[in-house]
Amino acid sequence: MDKAHERRFEFLGLAILLTVWGGTGHLTDRSGWVDALYGPDFTIRHAPEGGVVAEAGLQVGDTVVAVEGVPVGELGMYSRWPRSLSRRPGETLRVTARRGGQSVTGTVVVRQRPPSIWVGRWVLLLFTQTFLWLGVWVLFTTPTLHAGRLALLGIVAGLATPGPDLGSLNGLRDHLEVAGQVLFLILLVHFLLLFPRAKGPARRRWIGLMYLPWVVLLVAQAVELATHPRLYHVFGAYLGILFLGYILAAGLTVIDTAVTLPANEHARSGMGLMLGGWAVALFPNLLVVLGWAVPPGWQIPGSRWFPLFLLAVPVGMALAVRREARDAEAGPAAPATPG
Repeated sequence: MDKAHERRFEFLGLAILLTVWGGTGHLTDRSGWVDALYGPDFTIRHAPEGGVVAEAGLQVGDTVVAVEGVPVGELGMYSRWPRSLSRRPGETLRVTARRGGQSVTGTVVVRQRPPSIWVGRWVLLLFTQTFLWLGVWVLFTTPTLHAGRLALLGIVAGLATPGPDLGSLNGLRDHLEVAGQVLFLILLVHFLLLFPRAKGPARRRWIGLMYLPWVVLLVAQAVELATHPRLYHVFGAYLGILFLGYILAAGLTVIDTAVTLPANEHARSGMGLMLGGWAVALFPNLLVVLGWAVPPGWQIPGSRWFPLFLLAVPVGMALAVRREARDAEAGPAAPATPG
């Protein structure tokens, strides 16, 4: 029995706390939608035509100097504005910007969040909570190393969920959320390298090097927090590279296991269940991605809810760990009888 299983009640306590954390963050957030992107110096880099920022008379290239009379250098670190300056749909924000050598003031009327944003937030919460509680369930019912690793993956998933308003500490909260998301991907790759049997890279000592980019991310985040707003969001490109790199590594690991594992072991080891979960999750969402190539305005009926199929990933992984444990208890399979 591994140490994680011996400390399963500590995992249960963490799961309860993280559920309250994530649930409170989602249920108490009533802020609306402001459709603009800003650079580290608060210069508007994206303001879609017909959007709330464009309708306020602001445009790409304007540099925001104050929001509701508060200089940007004194703003907190909740994205671009502190939570105290966020508004509900229909409410307004008075924004002062510099355009060339002139001052421009616009009133932004906050809108409802687009349905895709609303659905995405709830899918994220359900995805992380499914990982979290299936990990706890497997840990309590299956005393194996794989169960402990899956439970740890679930705990980190809970850490990657947006939390409640922390006032002046919102910037730190958001950075911890992002760090948790990247660590989740790293632990996912590590799990896949070890399940159901350890692959070549997992047997080498330098496997720990895949955590090094995450440590670099933590340093970059500390620099951002210490120099806000001058370097805030400067390392966004690095973060994007990390997400893409670890997602590709996870996908390649799954493909390698599917190809190299003998066909008769897929069912016995639980790998077939895991692959089934990934297939259920990815196929409908791939259709959504392909839908971007069709003419504007066309949409697959019900595709807004296709991200919910991502819940099949933790379900498949949990069932696979349980199946692998039963396989290990049963011992090696009997050789096939000729004829």
